[in-house]
Amino acid sequence: MAAALHFHIIEAFDPQEFSQQLEQHLTEGWLLHGTMTAFPNETKEGKVTMVRYVQAVIKDATPIRKTGFSTSIPQV
Repeated sequence: MAAALHFHIIEAFDPQEFSQQLEQHLTEGWLLHGTMTAFPNETKEGKVTMVRYVQAVIKDATPIRKTGFSTSIPQV
C-alpha cells in the first residue's frame, strides 16, 4: 500500500503567530516540508510594510493495518 500524506500550509503575517502555529503543528507530529518562505506582501513608498510567512508541513496518514484477525468492519 502506498503511503498517504496529509499536507497543510501554515501562513501568517505576524512572526510570533507564525511561530506559535508552527510549534503547535510540530507538537502534533507534523513534519516540515520544504523551506520556510518569508516574502513582502505589502510595500509603501519602496519600504516593506507587511511580510507573509509560509511553511508547508506533512503528516503520515497511512492507515495502520493489523495483521491476523480480519472482520468486515472497516479499519479507520
